[in-house]
Amino acid sequence: MKAISGTISKYHIAPEDREKLITIYHPKRVRFLFLYILGAVILLIGFLYNALTAAQVLPYQEVIWYLANGAIFFGGGLMALVEAKRRLTLYVITTWNARVRTGILKRETQKTFYDQITRIETSIGPEDRTADAGDVCVYSVESGDEPEIVFSGIHNPEGIKILLERFVKTTGDPPVWDHVPRGETKEEPSALVDESASQSQ
Repeated sequence: MKAISGTISKYHIAPEDREKLITIYHPKRVRFLFLYILGAVILLIGFLYNALTAAQVLPYQEVIWYLANGAIFFGGGLMALVEAKRRLTLYVITTWNARVRTGILKRETQKTFYDQITRIETSIGPEDRTADAGDVCVYSVESGDEPEIVFSGIHNPEGIKILLERFVKTTGDPPVWDHVPRGETKEEPSALVDESASQSQ
């Protein structure tokens, strides 16, 4: 486990009680399957036209040639953008809270501490069941009937639910993180989770 510094320098917290990184997940690719296929088809159409034109199977037309090359770049760019979005979406579980980090150019973090969680539910559709994927919805006192955070398209959602529930049940009163402000937070550089420890699913 990797310790996360956060605000421990301002408060006396025993080493065993400090926030530690448990794991990091990404959404599974099955959630973006349509976009991957769409990008691949567009790229293939552009590549196929260029190949047939080079082999003189089809006559060369400048306008269509530009469109074909545009299709190659667009299809490849779409696939790259989807993969970047997937890899930069992080579902983080620490000993203090669960958090979701999203965004490509502008990174945003939502976190819910375990003492705030009221219930945890899973949502698994028919298309997700075959891929062992689904959503884990975390509800808090403030969120009411709407989930505070959602681990979307995550591998083994039932297992993740059990893990989170275990942390909720073992939370002390008051919790060791009682000094930390609640709600959506803007992380300082010293409090960032080490993303190199992420586990690609």
